[in-house]
Amino acid sequence: MWRKATILADAAVALVCEESSFTGKQLIDDEYLRYKGLSDEDFVIYRYNPEVEPPRALATAVETPHTTSMIPRRGDVRKLEEDKERSRL
Repeated sequence: MWRKATILADAAVALVCEESSFTGKQLIDDEYLRYKGLSDEDFVIYRYNPEVEPPRALATAVETPHTTSMIPRRGDVRKLEEDKERSRL
């Protein structure tokens, strides 16, 4: 359920090819590659298992052994409200 390290390599290569004015940004590999034009289909090559889309590791809701309720993990703050709402569904 992980992505291959090549996603980081591809994001780094794209980043070093940016104009010098592209600075001062906090980047996440898959979001940056989407910004560069990659589609959902393009991300299949980064999957260890081509049949399984890796979950957002830091912002997905998880079920703990001690509770049946879903709780959000720390993650992308911009999407936290969306993740919390999804965990209620």
